[in-house]
Amino acid sequence: MPKFVYTAAKGIEQQSGSGFIVQDVPVIEDSETVSTSTACATYGVTLLEGAITATLASGSYAGQIKTFICTSFSATTQVTLSDALSVAGTAATTLAFSATGELCQLIWNGSKWNVLSLTGSATVS
Repeated sequence: MPKFVYTAAKGIEQQSGSGFIVQDVPVIEDSETVSTSTACATYGVTLLEGAITATLASGSYAGQIKTFICTSFSATTQVTLSDALSVAGTAATTLAFSATGELCQLIWNGSKWNVLSLTGSATVS
């Protein structure tokens, strides 16, 4: 397979070698807004709105990042994880948000989600 290089100035160019390289152009992750209880994407950013219980399935590869942001709080704004989450050495299956603007960032380690950051009074249990 030839090597393809994408740049903002020239677009896609074919070169000798192999692979696909993106240079000097931002790669932006997908985002979604969830306002009903449903399964959410396992990648990118999910904006949580209102009284919902979203679910998050297993990741696809080690190092995968997932971010949740509570944009409209309700007493039942939460995310249920299909795989136990590692929080300070304990297993957890629910992320609960308690205010608008809180966020939780997770990383998939190949077998479970791990918390990278958790803001405000959001909890993991």
